[in-house]
Amino acid sequence: DRGVCHVSACCQCLVGCCGDVFGRVLLSDEVATRLGRGLLVKAMWLVCSVMEAVVMLPVLGAGQGDEASAEEDRMKEESRRAAEEAERKAEDKALREAEEASARDAAERKRAEEETALKRRSLPPEPPQGEGVVTVLVRLPDGGRLAPRRFSASDKVQVLYDYVHVSATPEGGGPAPAWVRQGFDLVSNMPVRAYRDKGVSVGEAEMSGQVMLMVQAHAA
Repeated sequence: DRGVCHVSACCQCLVGCCGDVFGRVLLSDEVATRLGRGLLVKAMWLVCSVMEAVVMLPVLGAGQGDEASAEEDRMKEESRRAAEEAERKAEDKALREAEEASARDAAERKRAEEETALKRRSLPPEPPQGEGVVTVLVRLPDGGRLAPRRFSASDKVQVLYDYVHVSATPEGGGPAPAWVRQGFDLVSNMPVRAYRDKGVSVGEAEMSGQVMLMVQAHAA
């Protein structure tokens, strides 16, 4: 703004000087006598006004250009701030979702650990070898085997499932295998049978002597 005012003042000074010289010529005695001083004064100021308008055109154009540039800068700044705000909101959302997922995972791990601890405590003691005792061998999905364990014929089939669950899960609170979390069935090859009724006793499920069972994981 100061630059525009300075240029404008210079232009007006220039016009004034030109008008003064022009006026001196027009108002000489000879010209004034022929045309009349009043008419010459009007002509002089008309010429000066036109000269001033012509000189001021670049100045006015420069001012309008500065206003357009300022508006463009303002729009760019608003766009930058909007982009930064959108990015900040996206980062906050991602962080919040990650924290919620972490909290869910922690709650699920705690629930699974408590369930495993309860099953471990509820397992009946292993009975001595004798009448009404069934020895169970279990083969795991990864090809491993559990150590043979004796169960009473009166124990529920659920106890066998709990034994497999507890034996396959680390005692230190580590994660259980995926097939434990997904669920599984205990099946036998001879005869081919799946022991899904966990409410009946081992004897009622027609297990006797020594039984080989396989863990069949549920589909994910």
